[in-house]
Amino acid sequence: MRDRRVLVDVALGRAFADTVITDGEFLDVATGRVKTDVNIAVKGERVASIGDVDHAVGPETEVIDAGGMIITPGLVDSHYHIESSRLSPRRHAQLTLPSGTTSLFEGSHEICNAIGLDGVRYMLEEAKGLPQRIYIALSSATPPTPYERTGGYIGGEEAR
Repeated sequence: MRDRRVLVDVALGRAFADTVITDGEFLDVATGRVKTDVNIAVKGERVASIGDVDHAVGPETEVIDAGGMIITPGLVDSHYHIESSRLSPRRHAQLTLPSGTTSLFEGSHEICNAIGLDGVRYMLEEAKGLPQRIYIALSSATPPTPYERTGGYIGGEEAR
């Protein structure tokens, strides 16, 4: 859902939500407070409205009763090294997604040091189609100095 106008239409009652979540407790990560008895209208994969969302319920809207469970935004880990866990991206996602980590930025220098571009290609392939968003960052240079010898090499030409 890239069109914000549709989200505004749902929020203003001019269109129906795809999903409405009722009776949740919402963790406001900006204030650290938990708000009780919260209702959320969702259109596509985006939140359109939080609060009174009765106007957003249409005949095709899926209504989910959260039953007082806490609802949080997805968590983003901005600096991570999956290969340090010795898990594949797929297995790592299976273990971390249930705890709320919906996205992470993978610094691939360790796998680059070990096997070079083949390691980066492996990580990219493994990350495809996962429900967790994994953004692979390419190391600027592997090894980082000319005084090291590793199993892989990535220089300026390879990084292109």
